[in-house]
This record gives sequence, C-alpha cells and structure tokens, in this order.
Amino acid sequence: MAKFILAEEPRFTWPVEIRVPTESGTFQTQAIRAQFRVLPQSRLEEIARARVDDQDTNRSMIHEALIGWEARDVVDEDGAEIPFSEGVKDQLLDIPYVLIAMAKAYRDAVITGEKSKLGN
Repeated sequence: MAKFILAEEPRFTWPVEIRVPTESGTFQTQAIRAQFRVLPQSRLEEIARARVDDQDTNRSMIHEALIGWEARDVVDEDGAEIPFSEGVKDQLLDIPYVLIAMAKAYRDAVITGEKSKLGN
C-alpha cells in the first residue's frame, strides 16, 4: 500500500461523463478529463451554508475546484481544441448538464469515494 502524501494543495485528474441531449430525444455521452483541486472540508461547508439551493452549491464548488481539462477533450463546432481559461470555464459551467456532470464527478472522487467508471 502506498504512503499517504499530505500535499499542500491536492490536485487530481478525473473523467467526467456528460449526457448531452440530442435532436432525436436521446442522450449522447461525451467525456472530459477534468483537472480539479481538492477543496478543504471547511471550504465545502462554507459553500454549503452560504448557498440557496443545490445548483448554486454545485456552481460555487465546481467554479473553485475546476482548474483545467485536457485540451483535446473540449472542442468547438469545427473540432478545434479549446484550451482551459477562466472565461471558457464560466461558459462551460453555464450549461446545466455540464455543471451537474462536473459536480457529480467531483463529489464521486472527493466526497463519496466512488470509483471512476472510465478508468483513471
């Protein structure tokens, strides 16, 4: 068993499965390998106390925790890679099903301890 490393600011990369609605009334699963930092428990509790509802809590939590993604995983309509930036992060997190998927992935990894279905 590996020794626990007490990092000053723990970070990790985790797969995020996003169910995107399609024209045919079904979903297409798309994936991003997102890079997160681990928010301290005290900060998670502050966010939970300060927010009105779950969606607001998710937005605040993920806005602070999401620090990047693999550029090849986010592309524009022409297939050109979109690198991480704060502006693009805001645009991405403004899409409800993306925000929900990011929050679920982060919670699975950090809070509930669920194993990634896509591999890690």
